[in-house]
Amino acid sequence: MRPPRALAPSSVALNGPRGALLSAVVLLAAVFAVYANVLHAPFIFDDYPAVVRNPTIRHLWPPAAVLRPPVDAAGAAGRPLVNVTLASDYALSGYQPFGYHLTNVLLHGLAAALLCLLLRETLARRLGWPAGRANRFALGVSLLWAVHPLVTESVAGVIQRNEILVALATLLALNALARADSGARPKAWLGLGVLAALGGALSKEVAVVIPVLALLYDRGFLAGSFAAAWRARRGFYLGLASTWMVTAALVAMNHARAGTVGFGLGVGAWRYAVTQCRALGTYAGLVIWPHPLVVDYGVPLVHHLASVWPLAVALVAALAVTVYGVVQRAAWGFPAAAFFLLLAPSSSFVPLTTQTIAEHRMYLASAVVILLVALAIARAARSLPASGVIALALALGATTVARNRDYQSEIALWTKTIREVPSNPRAYASLGAAYVRQQRWTEAIACYRDALRRDPAYADAQNDLGYALTQTGDLTAALGAYEQAARLKPDDPDIRYNLGQAYGRVGRDTEAVAQYESALRLRPAFSAAENDLGAELLRLHRTSDAIGHLTAAVRLDRANDAARRNLARALLAAGQVQEAVEQFRAAVELQPESAEAHNDLGLALEQTGATKTALAEFSAAVRLKPDFAGARVNAANVLLHQGDLAGAAAEY
Repeated sequence: MRPPRALAPSSVALNGPRGALLSAVVLLAAVFAVYANVLHAPFIFDDYPAVVRNPTIRHLWPPAAVLRPPVDAAGAAGRPLVNVTLASDYALSGYQPFGYHLTNVLLHGLAAALLCLLLRETLARRLGWPAGRANRFALGVSLLWAVHPLVTESVAGVIQRNEILVALATLLALNALARADSGARPKAWLGLGVLAALGGALSKEVAVVIPVLALLYDRGFLAGSFAAAWRARRGFYLGLASTWMVTAALVAMNHARAGTVGFGLGVGAWRYAVTQCRALGTYAGLVIWPHPLVVDYGVPLVHHLASVWPLAVALVAALAVTVYGVVQRAAWGFPAAAFFLLLAPSSSFVPLTTQTIAEHRMYLASAVVILLVALAIARAARSLPASGVIALALALGATTVARNRDYQSEIALWTKTIREVPSNPRAYASLGAAYVRQQRWTEAIACYRDALRRDPAYADAQNDLGYALTQTGDLTAALGAYEQAARLKPDDPDIRYNLGQAYGRVGRDTEAVAQYESALRLRPAFSAAENDLGAELLRLHRTSDAIGHLTAAVRLDRANDAARRNLARALLAAGQVQEAVEQFRAAVELQPESAEAHNDLGLALEQTGATKTALAEFSAAVRLKPDFAGARVNAANVLLHQGDLAGAAAEY
């Protein structure tokens, strides 16, 4: 087969190491140019459970916790490498979104550079393209992918970096394989390829396709046959295959993504497969014409094949052509197969019940579509003018910049999503959550009720409605919402926890204890539930039980100052004054700006007879909060005890 011609020659030679470096610089510059306006965007959607409510990212050491993200950590659950990167961001920037977004942008730029390297190597060394043409073609395709609007969700959504990480692993493994076949130190390169595949397995389950992609690439461009590839690199493929065990273990430990992936969850395999005909058609269309882009399609299902038969026929035909291309070792056969393989884990017949269509799944697959279209155009037109690529990149980049503006405001993003998919109850609930974060309770309540009108069985919306109603002071309605949420989703620890809080607010302490205990049975390592249960037990004068639960809360989250203060109060009630002082001191160290913490420490110190130190703590509380009457009274009492009537009068 005669390879198609590449981009028209330019005055800049892109071949050689200097050319590779120049290409990487161009790609990184382009990525930063189109994603600069997303660096200060807020967290969105699954970023909250994965980052804000994920306690395991708060410490990089010891590694046991960070390598075991909680099952409710959304896109970080069961993906240790993703969690480690989030923990690294937290270590550098806390909960400021800028650092997390910067990491995503850097990773995307690196992925584009690796794609460019792989295309250069394959076109020039394996298909015989002249080096300059191959390099310009590779840069053009990589540039179009780097700035394409379809990948914005993966870059702008922090937790969608799992897509970027598994793409990096895939591209690095293929680059390593190509280098091992033609360069020095092949064993080192193959070892790097296995490590890359392991990193992919630790990032997202779609990494199961990396060994298959590597074997197809080897057979198509290097060894010439599967048998020859196996003979030449048996150890490499055994190493790649071993990563399947890692993926299987992580899936098992994560309980099939907390019971959202697999069979018997309300979505049948056939119905899901039929729905994926529409999904794949949507994805392919968005590569060609990226509008409208939707951050959350909800869970739309196609119930009958007749509804999507043209797409199904086109899909079967495309599969048949792909098989032919692979058998014939056509240049386009491997990328065509890669498209189907990359989407097979999420877009075949294994149901993903929380999202049946999701644009972020097209992250690396969209590069394949761009490559196939570019190859077809280059072959038909005998050239692919650089001016055309630049013009198209500018148009795509401008569209990406415009799309990124939506991510700068959660309210704008979800309002637009509702406009595009008005039947999606989760979009209304997400808009409600955005209003909650701005303390716009009335708008939030309206959104949650809109979500429930579209899905009366939406337990999470009921739960969130309860929270918003609580903030307005309507405790009766809030309690009703929480109770309904618990009926709809009895095995959700967060709902049980919130219901416990609601019972506590209305004085139903025994029922509150029962709900906290249920939450802990469902999630044993639940620091907040341990804390609130301990506080509730202390109110019921079950001091010994309270100390046990509050100690567990502190052990699970050593930065939980509220748990430390509650534990100190329980210790005081048990007569363990010195131990209480230690806990109050730790709470002050965690929250030095908390007047309440200083006042509590002062009261405990006063019981030990350290009145001078206690007075200093009461004074610190007053400095931090001048209208803190309790702290002023406590300081005055100490001064009276010391005989300082003038000082006491001043405090009173």
